[in-house]
Amino acid sequence: RAVGNRATAMKRSKPGGNATKAARPAPKKAAAEESEDENLEPPPPVSSSAPPEPIMKVKGKKRKEVEPRFLCKTYEMIDSCDPKIGGWGEAGDTFVVHDPVYFAAKIIPTFFKHNNFASFVRQLNFYGFRKLRTDAAALKKKTAALGGNAPPKVNQWEFRHAKFL
Repeated sequence: RAVGNRATAMKRSKPGGNATKAARPAPKKAAAEESEDENLEPPPPVSSSAPPEPIMKVKGKKRKEVEPRFLCKTYEMIDSCDPKIGGWGEAGDTFVVHDPVYFAAKIIPTFFKHNNFASFVRQLNFYGFRKLRTDAAALKKKTAALGGNAPPKVNQWEFRHAKFL
């Protein structure tokens, strides 16, 4: 029994502990504040079926954001990119990065706060983009099927998303 009392005493004397502190009642509102609250309309009911829509500032005005900012920036980046560095695929349903080193060093930092190509690819994967095979092995198979020689090693990346058109 003495051990139990000692443990209880230690809990109470523990610095920063709340064991012996009583809860303080909430301060009462002044009469003026109470009357202001009575005049306000109650907030509209919140529906749990739809998530709240994010808001993005545009030129000092608020507008509802439909697409995530990453996707908007990526679209603008690919659309304005030099065709030698990157751009849209032949069919228009993919985008290609022809020179990932230059793309990471010069293009990515103009739209994002980093210059890491791997981080950019990771973000693309997070949003459902998938890399298509554009390596030398895949091109070798294609050209061998057509009876030609394999092209030199290619260092380009091609990404596709069903809804990113």
